[in-house]
Amino acid sequence: ARFRIVTDLSKPVLSGTNQSGCQKIKQQVEQMQRDLESLKEAVTESKIKAETTFHTLQEFSRRHDLLDVWLRDCEAKLKDEFSSSTNTSDCKALLERLKVLSRDIDAHKPQFDKVVDNARQLNDTSFRESAEEQQQRFNRVQRNARDLLTRLEVDVNGQEEFKSALQEMEEWLGQARLRLNRLTDTTGGRRELDDRLEQIGVLRSELQHEGQSLVDRVFQSGDMIVRAGSSNKNQVSRDMDVSRSTLSELL
Repeated sequence: ARFRIVTDLSKPVLSGTNQSGCQKIKQQVEQMQRDLESLKEAVTESKIKAETTFHTLQEFSRRHDLLDVWLRDCEAKLKDEFSSSTNTSDCKALLERLKVLSRDIDAHKPQFDKVVDNARQLNDTSFRESAEEQQQRFNRVQRNARDLLTRLEVDVNGQEEFKSALQEMEEWLGQARLRLNRLTDTTGGRRELDDRLEQIGVLRSELQHEGQSLVDRVFQSGDMIVRAGSSNKNQVSRDMDVSRSTLSELL
């Protein structure tokens, strides 16, 4: 409006001014026109920048708050829910739940990256530090979940291997005990007794080789569970001792 007033006032002035003066006035008016356009552009840019900053701030606050709640929930789950269980079936169920959580954690990474990007766009130290601290928490949660997942996978595989080895050994030694009980029967003639003695020698050789190999397999898989610090390591240790003493009794 003021620029229009200036241009309107310049018209009667131009009619009473020489050519040189008219040229100078026109140049001044044109410069004012350019300055006004530049000012309008600057105001528009400032408005857009302010609106963008406001939107970024809203987006940052919303994401940051939501992710903070989600992070606390994950941290609590990893601390309270996901720990080694006492048997293989519990470990398997725990492992499957942890796999789901781990995939969810990995899927959230772009959201934390976005919060950091928002904070950098805001160009504010406090926002940037808050976003980076949150991202570090996420990195710890992601790392802890992966480490726990690896340990549980090893635990489950180890428990299954130990269970399989123990079952095979118990069945084999059980059959060996039945054979030994039959062979220690002292009734019958000399030939029958000699034959039983010979079979006892064969059985003892089998115990020393095949039986010992089965017990060694039990100890190999059991040692892994004990060293891993599984919650049922005491029971595994007892089962290992029983297997060794059972073999010793038969020998």
